[in-house]
Amino acid sequence: MSSPAVRHELPVLSLGFADVDAPPRLDFAPVSAFFASVGTGVAVEPVWLGQVRLPKRIAFYAQNGGMGRPPQNSQAVAEEAVHAVGTEARALLSERLLLVAPPPFWPHTWRLLRGGVHLGERKFCVRYSIVPSGATVGAVSHELGHLLFDWPDWDRDTGVKEECLMGTGGYRHDGADPVAPCAPLLMSAGLARAFELDARTPLGDLAPGVVATFVYRGRSLLFEWRHDIERLVAYQLGPSPLESRLALRIRTTEKDAVRPVLALAADSLFRIAQHDLERDISDCVSLPRRGTS
Repeated sequence: MSSPAVRHELPVLSLGFADVDAPPRLDFAPVSAFFASVGTGVAVEPVWLGQVRLPKRIAFYAQNGGMGRPPQNSQAVAEEAVHAVGTEARALLSERLLLVAPPPFWPHTWRLLRGGVHLGERKFCVRYSIVPSGATVGAVSHELGHLLFDWPDWDRDTGVKEECLMGTGGYRHDGADPVAPCAPLLMSAGLARAFELDARTPLGDLAPGVVATFVYRGRSLLFEWRHDIERLVAYQLGPSPLESRLALRIRTTEKDAVRPVLALAADSLFRIAQHDLERDISDCVSLPRRGTS
């Protein structure tokens, strides 16, 4: 197997409080395996910093899952935790940090207050994700998408939901089996190889980490074959990959690997041509291929 396209060493710190012990190490192996399979490959390696105990009771910080107002929120937790680590662990800190806390903290990613904590030698810890002990692979991976790649949440304005880790796809099977990030996000992070689609390109050429571009009636489309959800998916590209929108999704099987992508998408592309995608994208998605249910 080729070396991963991107490598991250991620500091991880377990948090205890005056009334709650720090949780044990997070089982990071499934998270690392998930990212290794993403696009052209991401190596996410935890750097364990150990445990710290903060002096206040957990309820002081955990209002609204840790997303309340400072100083009673996770931003204060992150700042106090960075200051509490020992000299040896502090040397391993970097710009981004993963915190593992007991419930009732909710998974979320945020910035530290006042521009971050100075670590010395022009280094600052500025961003963090916090996840509860026992968080699912999908929940942790979703937050790391924010933390490591600055990926946004995909919402209804894009039409991308179950197709993407950063939509509802991160919680497939209750978070135990998340779907991969979608093609626009992979492109934004340099985790996909792109080529120009032509009329004869078979679906099988869209291997994991490989996407195809195609201009249809003035619209720039980005195609990917999602093996994890058995769909051919295309996005209308915006000014940047992160401003893309869902254009079509079509059910596929492994038998379709030899069929031309544009033949599979013909019905949906025709439908797109009949609508203004900017105003009425909902009519262009979830279209079954002719002869399928």
